[in-house]
Amino acid sequence: MIDFMEIPEWWAVCQNDACKMEDMCLRHLAYKSLPTEVTKWPCVLPNALKEGVCMYYQKPERMRMARGFGNLYDLVRDRHTRHLVRLQLTEYLGSKGTYYRYQHGERLLTPEQQAWIQELVKTYSNGKEVIFESYIEGYDFQKLP
Repeated sequence: MIDFMEIPEWWAVCQNDACKMEDMCLRHLAYKSLPTEVTKWPCVLPNALKEGVCMYYQKPERMRMARGFGNLYDLVRDRHTRHLVRLQLTEYLGSKGTYYRYQHGERLLTPEQQAWIQELVKTYSNGKEVIFESYIEGYDFQKLP
């Protein structure tokens, strides 16, 4: 069972009971975890299922997610270099607002995102590694529908 509080309010769930993958899809399992008092939520429409294959299927795998990277700039001393790192991070994470959500731990970083950030910072910090603020086991809710 998925904890409703883990599901971002912008993430699309799926209520298509006709799909053969429903019990193995994170979107459908998330839909089943919505409380009865929730009356409005983004969703994947049934016509996303074409010839038995859904274009939005997502396997429900738990992974080690990282929360927050406020200490990242302690590793990069030069002001100009900090600015370059921040620009690259903002571009990679999507936007200025999204960057801040990740930096402050409102959004969780997937292992892939963590590795990308580590490589970026190592480039500018003589090989020093980022230590994220905390880690939790969670689902990858970062993929957009």
